[in-house]
Amino acid sequence: VDLYAAPVFWMLGFSPELNTPLFSAARVAGWCAHVTEQHDHNRLIRPRSLYIGHQLRPYPGAAARGA
Repeated sequence: VDLYAAPVFWMLGFSPELNTPLFSAARVAGWCAHVTEQHDHNRLIRPRSLYIGHQLRPYPGAAARGA
């Protein structure tokens, strides 16, 4: 259960044992959408993540870092 859902569930009067089922039930629609997309395209959803930062930056050794 995420940080913000648990206190909200508590303030709404739900017992802590119901946190995980409530959290999961709120996300079933999103999970179903992912399954539908995976079946439509016959592949797992893999977001493209391309590193656009600096290439080959020097990394100081342990002695230089004080470790």
